[in-house]
Amino acid sequence: MNRVTLRFAIGLSMVVTAGSGVSAQEPADLVIRQGRLARDKGDIESLQALIHSADAESTRTNSFDANLRTALLDAYLVEAAHDHQNDIVVKQAAQGGIAAAERAVKLKAESSEAHRLAGELLGELIPHVFAGGMRYGAHSTEEIEKAVRLDPHNPSAYAARGKNYFFRPKTFGGDKEKAIDTWKEAIAIAPTSDAAETAHIWLAKAYQSLGKSENATAEINEALKMNPERLFSKLVQRQLAAK
Repeated sequence: MNRVTLRFAIGLSMVVTAGSGVSAQEPADLVIRQGRLARDKGDIESLQALIHSADAESTRTNSFDANLRTALLDAYLVEAAHDHQNDIVVKQAAQGGIAAAERAVKLKAESSEAHRLAGELLGELIPHVFAGGMRYGAHSTEEIEKAVRLDPHNPSAYAARGKNYFFRPKTFGGDKEKAIDTWKEAIAIAPTSDAAETAHIWLAKAYQSLGKSENATAEINEALKMNPERLFSKLVQRQLAAK
């Protein structure tokens, strides 16, 4: 990362800290909030700066929290890269996030969220490597299912499970109706969470693929009501309008 980008990242941290009421003793929460805001804007450069710092911390401390934070920021970067159809960054973010999530799993094997991130990011990597489905498909599913078992009340695990059902080939257990039901479970567990918002977006895409345009429109409108600034939601809304 060049010096200009580093100065921008540090300056952003200082501004958010000053205006948010977040104390200097809560850097993890602040970084995740910064990351989520950057994800919503599709801001690849800001996310890369945050990941650079988080990765340095995880290398220095090898703590569970630092590795989990890095994996989550990489997951945010995957979405931002998808927003811009940047497959190179999707692949890089998925690979970096998988490595961080797997380190987190080794440090705390009972963490639902660590397994969730490992499984979801493995799924993101599949289309970008040779024989990705054969190499990573089963492992992705295993990690996500383990995340659900470890914490049946983790809405992010259900959001990831829904994507797994949606993208998995039918011959290997993929099922769009099961994906829809699973995303509805994520929403039921935590209706106002980021995971529920994500589930509404994917419900819109699933209903669109099934030709249920009214359902799709209702779901994306709900996602935008929860978070009007998320670029992913806006792009899906445009796709629905175009059809």
